[in-house]
Amino acid sequence: MTRLVAVAAGLAIGISGLGVWIGTRPYVVHAYFLSADRLVAGNQVTMGGVAVGQVAGVELAPDTGAAGAVVDLEIDGRYAPLRQGTRAMIRPEGLLGTMYIELEPASGPPIPSGGTIPLSDTSSMVTLDQVTDIFDPRTRQELQTLVRQGGAALQGRSQDVNQLLQQLPVISANLSGTTGALDQETQQLDELQAEFDRVASMVAGQDTSLRGDLENGATVLDTLAQHQQSLQSLLTNASQSLAETNQALDGHQQDLHQVLQDLPALLAQLQAFEQHSAGSFRIIDPCIQNLLIVLQEMQSATSYRDPAGSVDGAGFMLRVDPVLAGPSTGSFNPTATCSGGMP
Repeated sequence: MTRLVAVAAGLAIGISGLGVWIGTRPYVVHAYFLSADRLVAGNQVTMGGVAVGQVAGVELAPDTGAAGAVVDLEIDGRYAPLRQGTRAMIRPEGLLGTMYIELEPASGPPIPSGGTIPLSDTSSMVTLDQVTDIFDPRTRQELQTLVRQGGAALQGRSQDVNQLLQQLPVISANLSGTTGALDQETQQLDELQAEFDRVASMVAGQDTSLRGDLENGATVLDTLAQHQQSLQSLLTNASQSLAETNQALDGHQQDLHQVLQDLPALLAQLQAFEQHSAGSFRIIDPCIQNLLIVLQEMQSATSYRDPAGSVDGAGFMLRVDPVLAGPSTGSFNPTATCSGGMP
């Protein structure tokens, strides 16, 4: 009986020791990823923003399946065990920071220590280097420089960036109203675009005429350039003439104003004179030639001389048979009728 008690006590102690040993062993889960780029042992494992463990190791996947890497996740005992369906995602701390694994818990059966998270429940972040790898070396270098300069420019300005991000919903709302108004004006904008197209077509149809106008304009400009000195002198003289005119009119503004006021009445009088004199001019017009002849004869009246024996006893010239005193003599025979008839 004593022996049985001793065996039982030994078994109890062994089982207790085994429980203690098992309880002190780390809880490790193997997660399969397509890529574990930049992930190394010691990186954090988080769940809900709380650190729950660390990466124990990163190795190539032993099988030939789609997975490229297997990552050993060592989870603290107080957060063990993980549940089937738990998702594991590789994330960077910031744009260029250290990588870590974020766990998204599930409610399935527990995963035993040494169990796995399948490839279907994992995802890898696309890194900036993977994105820039699609560019040529020069473009990739310029993008990396741009990112570094952007990081340096934003360093210490996190508060400003946060304020800007807080204002983004308001800005988005304002833009929503603007885009809504533009959407309501789509029909008018379409009509305006159609009108622009029509005008452009008309201008294209007048290409030849426009080219001719441009050539003529170029010719005019060339001519003006050739006569630049003359035009400059003309403008100078015009300026001087206007200055003299302005000086001459200075102090006579009232008189000029009065003249301008009297011009309409003077124009009316001239129009009345034109109407009344039209009849007289119609009568005089047929006899204009005769009147000119009479005036010429009156002008040459002083050229008459009296021939010998044509004066009376007192010495006065007799008004009979007058003879012109020109290079040749002849008789003066006046015409009694006009050369033209009455209208």
